[in-house]
This record gives sequence, C-alpha cells and structure tokens, in this order.
Amino acid sequence: MRPVLEAQRKLAEQIQPIIEVYNNIDWDSIREAIAEQIKEIESILIEHEKNFWCLDIDIMSNILDGEITTEDLTEYIDANLESYIAEIVQDPIYELHATLIEETYEVYKGGFYKLCTMPLFAAFEHIFTLWYMGKIKKDEVSVNHKPNVKRLYHKIKPENYNDDNDVEKEELNTIFALSVLRTYKNTFVRIPDDLCRNLNRNSIAHGYHDYDSITKTEVLKLFQLLKSALILKSFDSNRVAEL
Repeated sequence: MRPVLEAQRKLAEQIQPIIEVYNNIDWDSIREAIAEQIKEIESILIEHEKNFWCLDIDIMSNILDGEITTEDLTEYIDANLESYIAEIVQDPIYELHATLIEETYEVYKGGFYKLCTMPLFAAFEHIFTLWYMGKIKKDEVSVNHKPNVKRLYHKIKPENYNDDNDVEKEELNTIFALSVLRTYKNTFVRIPDDLCRNLNRNSIAHGYHDYDSITKTEVLKLFQLLKSALILKSFDSNRVAEL
C-alpha cells in the first residue's frame, strides 16, 4: 500500500471513534438545556431589575453557583467596590469620567450618599447616549463627543426585540445588554406626581425627590450599573435601537 493511502487509513481509524461520539450526541437536548439556562438567567435579571439592580455576568455566575443571594448583593458589591472602580476607570468608555468616578467613590466612603447619585448618573447617561450614536463599539471607542440625540428615552425599546429573530438570545452578551437597556428605561422615567423614592435620574436632578431615601444600597446600584454597562461595547446599538 502506498504511504499516502496508508496514512489516510490510519487517520480514518483514529478519527472514527470521534465521529461516532459526535454522531451520538443529542444536540437537540443540548440546545434545549442551553435555552433553559438562558431563560433562567433572563428571569433572574428581570427580577432584580424591579429593584434597580443591573447584574453583570460575574455576579450572575456567583448567584447561579450559590455563592451569593439577592440579600448579599449590597454587602458583596461594597466589599468588591474598590476593584470595581479600578476596572471601570481603566476602561476607555469612561475616559471622560475616570476622575469623577474616583472622587465619587471617595465621597461614598465618607457616607455622603446623596452626593454620589448625579455624578454616577451623568457618567452612565453620557456613555449610553454615545453608545446609541455608534461611538462605542468593541473595536472602537470614541467618547469625546457632545451627546446629540433628541428623545433618546423613547427611541430605546428593548421590549420589542425579545422575540426578534435578528437578536440571538443564545448570546449572553445580548441578554446582559438588554438588561442595561431596561435599567436605563427604569431609571430615566418621567418625574412622578408623588415624591419619588426610587432611583430616578430626573426626579433627583430636578429637585422633586425624597433625598432621604438615597442610601448606601442605592449608590451601589449605580456603581454596579456602570460596571454592567461595559457590556455595551460588545453589542451593536442598531440591533435594539430605533434609529
């Protein structure tokens, strides 16, 4: 037998067991299991959004592993906040806000929680708007621009894309990016008629807010939102925005 044919025969014998294993895999069951896991993750995200927590992949992993619970979030994030700040300020999307965030962290450590909210909302609002404008992408980040989008709140409609075939829900990036969008919608709502006690950028900025309701936990939710928003770099705004 020619050397080449002999080599081909040996290779075929070597890979045959692999082919048999591959053919015996129940891919439908695997896809179903993945879909169930994604559904569980999305359910957890949405449940936490009701209390204005926007979770990222790291925290979700710890929750799924049973290492932390909802009740542990405030303590967990507070204990890890210094590393959060280091990660956030080193990322190019927060280039304009690095010192602002660092100084807000110092204010937070001093217990002046009411003073922390607007700087953190300002940083988030800027990078979110620039992301919508297409200035924040995985391969290119350019944040030194004036935000110029009228009625942005009404252009962001993540609820319309939950079942859109163009959105691959299997991608974890999609699941977590949509959570950031929903949190934007939850925190940039109109000022309510009654004195607001929830995290509301507009009521806090315009003076009609129960400022005594702003606690350590509320500020930690905003720091967490800045960290979770890093996922926007990996998510094309064209997929979920009404351009």
